Amino acid sequence: MPLDPTDLQYGVTPVYSPFQVRLATLLGGPIASFYTIYMNFRALGSRKGTLGTLAVGATYMFILALYISFVPPRSPNILIPILNVAIAGWVVRSKQFTPEQITESQHLEVVTKP
Repeated sequence: MPLDPTDLQYGVTPVYSPFQVRLATLLGGPIASFYTIYMNFRALGSRKGTLGTLAVGATYMFILALYISFVPPRSPNILIPILNVAIAGWVVRSKQFTPEQITESQHLEVVTKP
């Protein structure tokens, strides 16, 4: 269940939209994915979400490094980025918020500057 943005206490909070998280994941890889998801949880004040993101991110990077070291050189490389983008988009929509919730909320705004 997504977090309730109305629980925020400090006015307007900048967050990354699901599209921005997917784009960051596509262009920046899993590290960018975990960073944007982590920053969203941090903006929402979810300690459990931030710690979970760090734990899952570290575990995923370790598993990915092992996988890459054993994958044959001629295997299709597009599968990993596509899976990363799909999973990152799902996490933001299901555990954080949807684009509609951002636009309807008085407490959230989409990050426009890094």
